[in-house]
Amino acid sequence: LAAVVAFGVIYARQPVQFFGVLPLTGRQFMLGMLGFTVLFVVLQGLWEQGAADAGAVGTAFVMTSKKWSPALAWRRWQIARARAQLTVIQGGAPGHGKPATKAAKSAKGDDQKWLN
Repeated sequence: LAAVVAFGVIYARQPVQFFGVLPLTGRQFMLGMLGFTVLFVVLQGLWEQGAADAGAVGTAFVMTSKKWSPALAWRRWQIARARAQLTVIQGGAPGHGKPATKAAKSAKGDDQKWLN
């Protein structure tokens, strides 16, 4: 079931032939299998099996989605950590110091150059 959910997330618009007869998209196939599993669990009262399936489905969805992926979260954390260590220093041509007041800045224009 987790593999079906991963397929449905990654290949949502990919056409699939269910039993070679019924044309579906990956998302429709995923939702159909999830609906069948929910119906199976509820009608037979297999709550432990339903909890296990829900955990597998949730894990597969988190691992394959582009919004909540652990790899993406790790990369965002690395970028935020790298940005915290960067500083902005004044650069450009000599004599182009920071203006003392806002009026001097607006009169001078925004021609200052900054380096990362």
